[in-house]
Amino acid sequence: MCALHGIGTDIAHIPRFAAAWRRWGLRFARKVLHDAELEHVAAIAAKSIDASKDTCVSHVHNTAAPETRASLGDSAISGQVNASTGEENSSDAYVSRFIASRWACKEALNKAFSVHPRLDGREILVHKGSHGSSEIKARVSGKGQPRIQLIGSALEAANAKGVPLSGIHVSLSHDGEYAVAFIVTEAKG
Repeated sequence: MCALHGIGTDIAHIPRFAAAWRRWGLRFARKVLHDAELEHVAAIAAKSIDASKDTCVSHVHNTAAPETRASLGDSAISGQVNASTGEENSSDAYVSRFIASRWACKEALNKAFSVHPRLDGREILVHKGSHGSSEIKARVSGKGQPRIQLIGSALEAANAKGVPLSGIHVSLSHDGEYAVAFIVTEAKG
């Protein structure tokens, strides 16, 4: 039997993440995303660059991790803006929502766990699908109920609190300029 351990919620203003993405690109994303989430964002951004070389101005920062640079070519990526309209392209809008929703989820988890020091967002993977699946990369962008996978000190904190991964319940949503996350944690009782 499990008992309620904690709840947490957070809301993120997507334009704030869009601005950070445009300015810092992968350098920003590396500070808040798990490696599997980062690879997903890098792949989306790389496709966008390939598809829009003639119509977009890219703000490029050579700050990606070496393995990411190797997979994307020599330059890392950041947000792209349409040169004629000044608007963010659709993949950048997706990336901004993705990062904002993951941020909100990781902040909500910190609130639910009430641990100090705070959990490192790079040790928290937000994915879709069942627990224990070996295909993490496929699950990052999948459909279904969001789930949490923890590594390192984040996993140690969950174990210390008696919270199994199956005891972390996540709800994510976004609308307009906001992404919101709500988490309920259950401890083994």
